[in-house]
Amino acid sequence: MWRFLTVLIASLFVSQIAAAQDSTSLPKSPKTCIDADFKADPFDDKTLKYEKACLSELSSQVKRTGLSLVINLENGHKKIYKDNQKACDDNADKCITYRLASYQSQVHGFFIIEYHYEGFSSQFVDGRDGKTISFRGIPRFSPDQSTFVAIDEDVENLVICNITIGYIGKESHETACAYWPDEENWSFVKWIDNEHISLQASFNSGDAPMTQDVVVARIPGTTEWIWNRSVAKPAPNE
Repeated sequence: MWRFLTVLIASLFVSQIAAAQDSTSLPKSPKTCIDADFKADPFDDKTLKYEKACLSELSSQVKRTGLSLVINLENGHKKIYKDNQKACDDNADKCITYRLASYQSQVHGFFIIEYHYEGFSSQFVDGRDGKTISFRGIPRFSPDQSTFVAIDEDVENLVICNITIGYIGKESHETACAYWPDEENWSFVKWIDNEHISLQASFNSGDAPMTQDVVVARIPGTTEWIWNRSVAKPAPNE
């Protein structure tokens, strides 16, 4: 992981001339950052190109100055995320690098990836007041952006929340957590609508690989969810 961070950090400080020469490889879509799902592999150095695109699209709201990612909040304050790369050599617990990954305009929110010595975690930052939701995994936002679901795919990581559902309100934010046994792997399929999420669980029944479709439904008028599992079926042959 530290080797990855070393490459990631070194790539960040390439000269502006080199960056300009490489501009043809930057994402060109106007939806690269604003109101877009982050689709890159978090451990791919292409995340640098996504951040550059975000900084370009959001130049009045956020900037990077050296090791600092600075967000200009709507309340007039700033929220600053400062990389601590020196700690990666002798203090792994404090080793961290931040990447801006996307911005959801309907809820004024920034999605930031935090790279640690091993693995990564994530934050949703409210651009209005700087309030945050911390979680693991890549968020997938509902059509109205008021809710996201994130799945921690690191099966070796011992966490309480394998799956986080975050609700982004105008005054407050809430999260719901779900923990599943180590022998189950989960994947996001799609948002059916603003109240229903389609997921899939996979596991082995004896020696047979199985899959199970799951629809997660919001209890009307609440931020609580019901998990509706279908009957398990044999996994398709790859």
